[in-house]
Amino acid sequence: MLLTSSAKRLAALILVVAAAMVAPQPAAAGPAPDTRQVAAGVCSGNNNCAYITDSGGNVIPAATNNGTFTQCGSGYFCMWTSPNLGGTLYKLYNCGSYNLFYWNATGTVYNHQYGNPAPTVYFYNASTGTGVPANTTVNAFNYLPWDDVNVC
Repeated sequence: MLLTSSAKRLAALILVVAAAMVAPQPAAAGPAPDTRQVAAGVCSGNNNCAYITDSGGNVIPAATNNGTFTQCGSGYFCMWTSPNLGGTLYKLYNCGSYNLFYWNATGTVYNHQYGNPAPTVYFYNASTGTGVPANTTVNAFNYLPWDDVNVC
């Protein structure tokens, strides 16, 4: 069967589209808040728009929050967007650096990591850092000055 040049171009286009549909897609850069939310102050002075990405830019999914420490299993570093285990929960397990976006208020942190020596988790900004030792909880941790968290 001979194909016309139009049929050949159509077949090539179909192959390109099909390849694009099955090719792995890059991770989203993050659930950036709607610009109207930012303009209206929805993301200012609170953690309503907070999210975390790993060093590759992959968004860390939020976990189900039942308001207890038991949901932060052994080996995890957990962050809640509100004090006293309230709001959205993020559970970090893999060692590495994570980027914090729109963390503008206080929340709870719990370092439930273990080891010998037990690892301290560090929060950083451009000029300084602060640590949260293993097996430590801070119910009113101020996220505002920090841009990154380094686990392990």
